[in-house]
Amino acid sequence: MKKFGMNEIEEGCESRVGTVEAEDIYEAARLFKNITDKNTDSNYKIFEINDMLGNYLMVSNTKNDLMYYNALKWQLIDEGKLEIEYRFHGKIRGIIMTKYAIDYCNPDGSTFSDTELYIEEAGNTAKDIRTVLKVLIKDGCSQLLPFEVKDELESYTWDYVNKNKVLVD
Repeated sequence: MKKFGMNEIEEGCESRVGTVEAEDIYEAARLFKNITDKNTDSNYKIFEINDMLGNYLMVSNTKNDLMYYNALKWQLIDEGKLEIEYRFHGKIRGIIMTKYAIDYCNPDGSTFSDTELYIEEAGNTAKDIRTVLKVLIKDGCSQLLPFEVKDELESYTWDYVNKNKVLVD
C-alpha cells in the first residue's frame, strides 16, 4: 500500500485536505470521492506522497474551470498524454490515451538482464499492439506479453508486466 494525499487547489495556493492508503492513485481517488462529491465548489489534486516523479491526478468540479483546465492541460502535456480537449456543459473534459508496450525475448531467448526485459513501445490502441506483435513475431522474438504502461519507469520487471498485462484478440 502507498500513501496518497489530496490538496484543495485555490488560485495561487494548495491546502492539504487528507491522506489515505491505497494500491494506486485511482483507488485513492475513489477513497477521496466522498470529499470531492460534498464540496462541489472546489478543485483537488491527488498525489502519491513519496512519489519522486511528481505524478498527480486533478479532480475538478465546476468552480474555477479555467484554473482547473490550465492545471490539467499542463499535467497532461507534461505526461505526453494530452490528445483532445473540449468544453461540454461548463465542465472541462479530456481524453487520455493509454500507453502500451510489449515485453519480449530475443530470438535466442535472451532478455536485457535477469530482472529486466526487452521492451517495445506498442502505441495507444489494440490495433497498434497487434501491429507491433506481428513485427516482433516476424523478427523471431518469443515470450511476447503486451502490457499497459501505467508508470513511466526506467526499466520494467516481470512482476510489473504481469500485473499490468493486457489481452489482445
